[in-house]
Amino acid sequence: MNKKAFIFEDNDNNLEKISEILRKAGVSARFMPCSLENARTLSSEPVDCVKLAHKARELERAHERLKWSEARMRHFARIAADWFWETDEDHHLIWSSDGPIREGDRLTDAFSGCLPGLLPGEHCAETLAALKEGRPFRDAVLELELERGGRAAFRLSGEALIDPSGYFSGFRGVGHDITDALRISRQIRHEANHDALTGLANRREFKRRVQRAWLRSRQEGAVHALCFIDLDRFKVVNDHAGQAAGDALLTQLAEVMQGQVRGADTLARLGGDEFCVLLENCALEQAVRVSDNLLGTLRALRFEWQGEFYSVSACVGITLITPETEDATRALVEADVACYAAKKLGRDQVQVYRSSDCCGHTAGA
Repeated sequence: MNKKAFIFEDNDNNLEKISEILRKAGVSARFMPCSLENARTLSSEPVDCVKLAHKARELERAHERLKWSEARMRHFARIAADWFWETDEDHHLIWSSDGPIREGDRLTDAFSGCLPGLLPGEHCAETLAALKEGRPFRDAVLELELERGGRAAFRLSGEALIDPSGYFSGFRGVGHDITDALRISRQIRHEANHDALTGLANRREFKRRVQRAWLRSRQEGAVHALCFIDLDRFKVVNDHAGQAAGDALLTQLAEVMQGQVRGADTLARLGGDEFCVLLENCALEQAVRVSDNLLGTLRALRFEWQGEFYSVSACVGITLITPETEDATRALVEADVACYAAKKLGRDQVQVYRSSDCCGHTAGA
């Protein structure tokens, strides 16, 4: 037996709202504004009269609260320093919040392609493993090229999306722009490890690299050369032309000497007019040739300051870092001792430290 349902409500506006809610829900209905008594007189058949207006108002208020909540979350996502993202099961970006804008480039525009392919493998092995296995990951650093030039850096964290049946559908996470923080951190680290005047590695950084080379020598049997360089006649320039001239000369000398060593080698300024070179995986004969070339380059240099020209030379002491070397500090001492012996013999000299000479005597190269 068919039943007819009547919604009775004195306010026509409420009926229109009820109709709209049911229409959105896919329900087709016919409404008749009437009282319960009138509804029963309209049909001789049994009638179920349901008063839905109050419930409809509750649903409408809930719907409005939901829309407000969604709008609020979109607003938070739009103004947040972080941005939110989601990938599919193949790790391609399928959704993101607007994200911050840096110098006209929307950062999320650079975040495209397959996420594992964007992460540097040598530094993100744990993150790549988490992506492959569908595990959460945190604080993965991702650097990207921007369309207008320059780079942006993000710190990403994400969790896998797995439904109750165990199906993996991708990752959802948050990205934080760390471009400025990373730049400042690298700048501070660079300044802590490099000479402010010449930009070369400073004493602290050079000792660290010598220590690392010594460890490799002990572990792998590699041989490295250490060359201690002390300038001749630098004090004349500094005293006669002033400190500004001395600084300019040191800067020029650093550039000239840097051009005489390999990219993998380390030229450092230890302080004052003392420099040192670490030649990695370098035999003694090659180290002597490099030192001779350095002295020849310095010998040919004519430094000009306020119309006057100055010439400089240097002495070089060489020692080898081998598996038998006592430690990194000892290697530095040996190179210094060899350089001191070269200066005793006169300017523009190269001397090699001999480990058999316990008193620190050196023999000519």
